[in-house]
Parts: sequence; structure tokens; C-alpha cells
Amino acid sequence: MKTRKLMLPMMAFICAIGMAFTSADVVEDQSTGYIFRNDAWQPVTVDCGDGELNCEVKFSQNGQEYPVFESDLETMRTGGATEAILINP
Repeated sequence: MKTRKLMLPMMAFICAIGMAFTSADVVEDQSTGYIFRNDAWQPVTVDCGDGELNCEVKFSQNGQEYPVFESDLETMRTGGATEAILINP
């Protein structure tokens, strides 16, 4: 009985410490970018890679290319691709 009185608060304390780590800040998905298409902003899932070139996507092989923007809709996303990345709509 004495052991239970000691173990229960210890287990609660350990669980509280563990839960503190699970509530860390959530970072927005880094692969989600935004394009301006058909007079509206649309989210796209794309991996632009690393680099200094402007990231662009297209929906068909010879389709129009759209620059990819960050979530602030003002900053262009950069990447390493030399040509537009083909994605599914």
C-alpha cells in the first residue's frame, strides 16, 4: 500500500514531463507552397529542393508555369530545379 502511494505521484510526474515534450510548437508543412491560378491562391504540395533558383510548377508537360510562393503569399520559394516541376492538380 505504501508503494502505491509513492508510485502514483511519481508516475503522474513522469507523464507530465513526457506531455511537455509533445506540446512543442508545430511547424507548417515545408512542402506546401501556394500558386496564383485562375484568379485565386491555391495550395500545392511540392519539394523545391535546396538552391537559389525560383521554384516553379506546372500541371502538364507543356503547360503554363506558375511560381511557388511561401505562406505569406509574397515571398517566392527558392529551390534547385532549373525547370518547372511537374505536379498533379
